Amino acid sequence: MLESYALNASLTSRLFTLAEFRRKMAEHAQHDETLKRELLAAAPQELRELLEEEGVLRVVIECGQFSTKIRFGQRLGDRFGDFAAISSKFGELRRAWRRNVIIVLGKPERERVEVFFAAVYPTP
Repeated sequence: MLESYALNASLTSRLFTLAEFRRKMAEHAQHDETLKRELLAAAPQELRELLEEEGVLRVVIECGQFSTKIRFGQRLGDRFGDFAAISSKFGELRRAWRRNVIIVLGKPERERVEVFFAAVYPTP
């Protein structure tokens, strides 16, 4: 025979677990926003708009990696003009984020280059 209030105890336990999960997720979201602001502040000014438009930090924080293709003559190219200038700015970004995000520029193809971003995971 079932204990008295077994169903109520089960439901209460599930609701408590759900409430705790929501609280923890809210804490994570708040931490993520702080981290995003700090990383954007450390980025070169010329790259901030691109990083925000592409959602780079949001995806890297949530998923651990992101890649995008940047065309010369659009966005960055308008500001820098060539691959060397773009490479230089991403080099600055790589140094600023070295403890948090790995950044790799692919080989330039015609008028575009792929940029890979990956979260740095701590080693034991």
